[in-house]
Amino acid sequence: MPTYRLLNGYGIPLETFDADDDVEARVRAKELAAYYLPQGPRRLGRRPDFGLTRRDGDRWQPVGAWVPRPPD
Repeated sequence: MPTYRLLNGYGIPLETFDADDDVEARVRAKELAAYYLPQGPRRLGRRPDFGLTRRDGDRWQPVGAWVPRPPD
């Protein structure tokens, strides 16, 4: 089972978790990212984007990146 990392927009790891495949990891990462969304008004310098990487031996390979939709 591969290991994945959820990263904030600055590339800092927020969570590390295992998933069966990239599809399951994307779903889990988006669930986890909801907890880390910046609260309050958007300000210059705040990055609401996230990234997902997968451990491949001794390296981390990019799997995806996204900017969550703002709440309605």
